[in-house]
Amino acid sequence: RVFARSAARPQEQGLVLWRGMGDMRASPRFLAMGGTEFACCSTTSRLEVAARYASAAGKTALLFCIKSSTFMNTGVDISDFSAFPHEKEFLYPLL
Repeated sequence: RVFARSAARPQEQGLVLWRGMGDMRASPRFLAMGGTEFACCSTTSRLEVAARYASAAGKTALLFCIKSSTFMNTGVDISDFSAFPHEKEFLYPLL
């Protein structure tokens, strides 16, 4: 299932972000209880970018779909400061 953000949708209503990790699997405990990041992490609003990063290393790929509900938990778009601005990178805050 793929989620997409409509261009007409206001930022205040949230955004779907993706994080791709290569050669990783979610543990049964994580699947049952969830988890948290202890630091900010790199995410993207483009599924294909996250999928490329996840599939670049190893045989397994893990993709996280992060649905932010407001601008307060979306993080910041750092594309303008990136060497790869087309990747639409967001720095996702720890919550």
